[in-house]
Amino acid sequence: MVTTGIHPHCSVVSKAQNDRASTQTRPSPGDGRCDDPQNGSHCCSYSRAPGGATQTITVALPPPFAQSRLTAPETLAALDRLLDEYTDAQAAEHLNQQGYRTFDGLLFQSMHVSQLRRHHGLPDRYARLRSQGMLTAEELAYFYGVSAQTIWRRYRQGHIVGVCYNDRGSCLFPAPQESRQPSAEAK
Repeated sequence: MVTTGIHPHCSVVSKAQNDRASTQTRPSPGDGRCDDPQNGSHCCSYSRAPGGATQTITVALPPPFAQSRLTAPETLAALDRLLDEYTDAQAAEHLNQQGYRTFDGLLFQSMHVSQLRRHHGLPDRYARLRSQGMLTAEELAYFYGVSAQTIWRRYRQGHIVGVCYNDRGSCLFPAPQESRQPSAEAK
């Protein structure tokens, strides 16, 4: 096998199984030049074998390392929309169902969503719910004059609606609509 290096990302390979005389590659004067010098997206190589046969090989160059490891803006926009309604793990599941992948082509996991959220400054589910006026169990308990344990018990029994903000089941609760203290039945 004869290999002639042309460019750090390109090479011409002729397969002449242990017979060097049958085919040889010789660099021609234009070897290794890029088709688009400003963009540098392709590399061309020309080879000439004995007898005059020529071959042109065009190879697409890989993107720069830093650019290849960026998450697509469309993916970030979809993630931002999903975080309005879902936790990190649920958002990852929806991204996968919609066909989005990480820069490596992998399926999203909650860890990927969490890292992207932090790196790009996207608010988490908790901050989004708090900005909508949702209360913690302690705040709701203070309003009703009961303990936080009572709020959690009533939530588990289905008497109070809560919205999960993480994958561990932690919840925030809608603010009460009434300004008066609830009856003893709520206690």
